[in-house]
Amino acid sequence: MKINDLFKKDNTIYRILFIDSSDIQIIDCVKRTMPRMVGIDFFLSAEQVSEEELRETVGINLVGYDGLTQSQKQIIHSKYGSISMIVPFIHNDYERNRAIELCADKFNLSKATIKSRLCNYLAFQDICVFLPDKEKVKRPLTPDEKNFRWALNKYFYNGLKLPLKECYGQEVPTIGSLYDIAIFLTYTGKSLIVSQLCERYRLYAASHRGGIIFLFFGGS
Repeated sequence: MKINDLFKKDNTIYRILFIDSSDIQIIDCVKRTMPRMVGIDFFLSAEQVSEEELRETVGINLVGYDGLTQSQKQIIHSKYGSISMIVPFIHNDYERNRAIELCADKFNLSKATIKSRLCNYLAFQDICVFLPDKEKVKRPLTPDEKNFRWALNKYFYNGLKLPLKECYGQEVPTIGSLYDIAIFLTYTGKSLIVSQLCERYRLYAASHRGGIIFLFFGGS
């Protein structure tokens, strides 16, 4: 076990940032929340994974630095510059929080933005993570996600806005869970309608307990 190793545990992937005699500092690379300290035995039942598996899990394939244009390099160096003075202090909570405040003031950014950039960098250890989302190379859609896209385009985004009075599963041979669909919508930039889907699913499931659950879209 060493710094920057990746481990999978409880359906997430953690990166080791710091190790001392009794504790390990880790970051959740999926949720990308602020680093925390855990006991030295935290990874006893965990499985070590690769950088490629991490990127596949979160659905992102970072572009190599050498393949970037000059303008893209300027963007990522500018964003990294806004957190560069924090990185040396990630192991010290007080100094790290102080550095976050100083960077927020210096670059006229919110502390939330600074923390988000810091966590993204710490999770991937690659400044290319700062490339704008639209310019990142993303993984291909899975078969389920292609089914989601087809059904959503046919029914949910229908220009006539007709209510769908049939079960979603009657149209799609293999249907994922509501969680899968919410992730897909977020992945494709449609997260604003996730709450609507959740509510429709809840109402439908409540009236069809005990039966085969299909995802149902009612009228608007």
